Amino acid sequence: MHLLRFLVFCFAYFVFAIASARLTSKATTHGLRTSNAFAFTELTILLSTAGMFSFIYLLSGFGSVALMALVFAGAQLGVIVTGILWGFLGSSETEWGLRSLWAGNEFGLKHPITMVLGLLFSIVAFLGYPIVAAILYFRHPISSPELEVRTIQLTLLLSTVAGLPLSLPVIVGTLSSENLDEGTRSRFLVAQFGGLVPFALYLALFYWTLPNPNRESASFLNTNIPLQFPLILPIILISYLASFILIPYLIGWLRGRTKRLDLLKKEEGWLTDLVKTLEAPTGKSHAAELGHLIARFGEKWKNFLDSDKMLLWGITMSQTEDSGKTVAEPNLDATALVENASQLPEQAPFTEGSVEAFRGTRDYDPRFQHVEWFNEFSGQTSNIMRELETSVNPDKANTTAKDWAEFYRHQREELRRQIKAAEKFRAPSVAALSLIASVTITPLVDQFAKKVIEHFVHA
Repeated sequence: MHLLRFLVFCFAYFVFAIASARLTSKATTHGLRTSNAFAFTELTILLSTAGMFSFIYLLSGFGSVALMALVFAGAQLGVIVTGILWGFLGSSETEWGLRSLWAGNEFGLKHPITMVLGLLFSIVAFLGYPIVAAILYFRHPISSPELEVRTIQLTLLLSTVAGLPLSLPVIVGTLSSENLDEGTRSRFLVAQFGGLVPFALYLALFYWTLPNPNRESASFLNTNIPLQFPLILPIILISYLASFILIPYLIGWLRGRTKRLDLLKKEEGWLTDLVKTLEAPTGKSHAAELGHLIARFGEKWKNFLDSDKMLLWGITMSQTEDSGKTVAEPNLDATALVENASQLPEQAPFTEGSVEAFRGTRDYDPRFQHVEWFNEFSGQTSNIMRELETSVNPDKANTTAKDWAEFYRHQREELRRQIKAAEKFRAPSVAALSLIASVTITPLVDQFAKKVIEHFVHA
């Protein structure tokens, strides 16, 4: 009977792993949307809570439906905080989940070693849990206090840290991405609270199961004001939030602002070169000068494509869309530039999820906005060159060139207004609100965990 009980645990653990993998796969394949983010968060919390308490009961005999319900209810604080912060972001009808998924895929493809190491650690934790559980299970009698506490600690530790080496790099990489639009970055930041509170709760529960440290002796800044919760937990949780969520968010905001300014200034420079060429009083030789300018544009464009592997993959996906819309049309021989780009892999890692994610993010990604702008710009430049080549009257050619120069001067002024607006853009207040929320909920989660453990475990 003792062995049979452990075999039932192994089966339950296997079912839990399959269910978790399928739930995660659905989110990472098709991306989260506002309409299903709440359901995904609730299913994740429910699966985690039910699985954790099922394992504890099967391994130690300790079971409490009331405790499980309390822990599930405590985890809802993260959902509530997420909903409040979500309200500050305005309209929720966006494809932020798909755009976050594309940024996460990009990080994984650019940092394969980090992802492999994270996966290996998660596999070791996944396989190590039943091995350590077996040692505890067969060493102590069922329902013994020692087995109950050790099993609770082991299960909470697994729930807290097992997936971090795999998920944290993706979270950090997504938040710090320079190619993520700020609306998506802010929503992805807020979405992390759905998992942050359960993480804090499990960590606090684990802490309060440790053998009776003198937790009540801490004081505030060495004064006589006692603290009713251990300093170590707020420090850990706020450090976690700052290191892996808020700081990457602010870095990403700064990198994204710099990237957009760089691309806008690049476009401004190209317009300036074109205006200077068109304003030069060279008559029919405008066409030849434009030809030289187009050749220089082509070289710069090839260098731009070669600088980013994900950009090349995205252009390739756009060229193979069934809708017929392409990001890189054959202006300035752009197709040949893409095909000859030195970093284009023989077979790009396209999946159904990555293609869908790309289509949801393309119009918001500054790189592809730049590609669209360049396609239109290069097409117009080629048409101007052909118009000037076919002009037999030098005066008419000069007039045509000056008209186009005036047109592009207006476009350049519009770009300069966009640059000034981008330079004045400030970080959204959601980062400060998130920090305030985390500082507020940390002692609440800690005290909730303390009371739960004292009532159900140490009673």
